[in-house]
Amino acid sequence: MKKRFYIPVLIVAILIYSCSTDEPTIEVPKTETATIDSYSKNFGYSDEPISIYGNNLSTNIEDISIKFDNIEATIVSASLNEIVVKLPVVTNSIPELSITIAYRIITNNVENEYYGNIGILASSIDEWHIIDSSLPVGYIYKSQSIGKEKLYFSTNDQAGYGVYRTKDGGITWSNWGRSGFDGSFYATSNDEGWTQTTFGVNKVPIGGSTSLNSDIHPSTSTIGLYINDNLTSGFLISYQKIVYKTTDGTSFIEVYNNDPSGIEDPKGNSSQVRVFSELDENNIWAGGYLEVDQNLDYTPVNKFYAPLVLFLDNGIWAERSIPGLASSSQAKQIQFINEDKGYLYVKNKGSVSPTLNQLFKSIDGGNSWELLYDAINSPITSFSFKNETLGWFCSGNKIYKTIDGGMNWTIDYTHDSDIGNITYNDGIVWAVTSNNILKLFTE
Repeated sequence: MKKRFYIPVLIVAILIYSCSTDEPTIEVPKTETATIDSYSKNFGYSDEPISIYGNNLSTNIEDISIKFDNIEATIVSASLNEIVVKLPVVTNSIPELSITIAYRIITNNVENEYYGNIGILASSIDEWHIIDSSLPVGYIYKSQSIGKEKLYFSTNDQAGYGVYRTKDGGITWSNWGRSGFDGSFYATSNDEGWTQTTFGVNKVPIGGSTSLNSDIHPSTSTIGLYINDNLTSGFLISYQKIVYKTTDGTSFIEVYNNDPSGIEDPKGNSSQVRVFSELDENNIWAGGYLEVDQNLDYTPVNKFYAPLVLFLDNGIWAERSIPGLASSSQAKQIQFINEDKGYLYVKNKGSVSPTLNQLFKSIDGGNSWELLYDAINSPITSFSFKNETLGWFCSGNKIYKTIDGGMNWTIDYTHDSDIGNITYNDGIVWAVTSNNILKLFTE
């Protein structure tokens, strides 16, 4: 007779039933607080990684979402105290930053010029980028760029005349200093420098100032300023062709004077310089005009103006003119890219014919000049060269480009408003309009 065991079978059945009726327990994480305390940089360029620092963030990238104007950014890494994010391509240079982390209530404690956001600039090469600005831009006298982020330019603003400066690539602007009717200024790499005002030469402290002190030099007719980074060695050039030099940044001596107004000249001839270019204290140029008389009878009807260049030639100040032009003319812009090679834009002085809009080149430091390009159909507002091959000029709302040293030019960019100034330095071309800043990265 076989024995049957029912108890183990019953136990198994009970266990199976028990397992099939119990619900699994899911533990829901508790919501915690987190803070954003700082950024590794307050602004950067598209595709650049930036760190966001804080407390009790997250170690799980999947729990994090960071958006700039609702554009999702790529998270590179995450920890409880740092999130590394790659900045996306955006159209607004100060996009709204949104950070969400699962099971976190986040407080952003960052206070900066961008209202706690992160500024983003485009930097793709050989493409013109537009940055909105709200500057009271009128006529632009001079511009100067330093590094990748700083641009200075002088203009007639609503309060008179001012020098504006950006130190974040064009995102924000401030009034760096006051300047006079010629808009002359010079900024050092330390963000300090000199401006020419209606009262004399003004010292601008680091960070800029709109106050007037005029404690550098009393001259009010300065068109050219240069001072080294230590504010010790520099030059002042007046439009009357008087040059002053300093070796301590305070006291000046006159090192050149060819002021025609101080000479009893029965012929009534005159000359002035109005534009300026500098490389360093040993390489300085100024451009203007020289009054001559082709028939040598010195009657007003026969007076003629030729472009004039005043420059430092191996330590000695010298003057050169460009004779033989078809019409009275003057130098309107000058730029040297090294101690030997430079460019000069010449246009009519007064309402005379024929019309002149010509670009000249020197290969011997300014001693001689040869015609490079006739811009009769596209008068040059402003020009700038990167090297002997590559250069740009603006005319109306268009930017022209040369890749053969200035012999031929083609339209590179067309804007919706006129462009008042263009300048190159440190791999970047800057152009200023009434409502935008244009940037081109060349490297």
